[in-house]
Amino acid sequence: MKGEPLRKSRIPVESWGESQQELPDISTAIENTLDARQALTWLQQANTELPLNQRQVLIWSTLEGLRQQQVADSLKIPLNSVKTHLRRARLSLVKALEQRDRVGGACDDDL
Repeated sequence: MKGEPLRKSRIPVESWGESQQELPDISTAIENTLDARQALTWLQQANTELPLNQRQVLIWSTLEGLRQQQVADSLKIPLNSVKTHLRRARLSLVKALEQRDRVGGACDDDL
């Protein structure tokens, strides 16, 4: 009302603890980030183990988003060869991943 000094609203001290409980657990976020980095490192290593033609087709069609026909035209190989290289590359990565999981780690020696 008129003549009353303006006061800042105060947050009761009891509510501070409640807001801290709502914060996400940083250790879980860090652990997830580390797991993702390890998986990416492993995938990059496994990718280098693929034969060149399989690696090219896999990268161009999967990561670069080119259509299989575009990959075939760029490499000057038949479309069926692109499909075969892509399938073999994926199967090799699945096999390597299964082997890594069987051993239970993400070491470079697992490849």
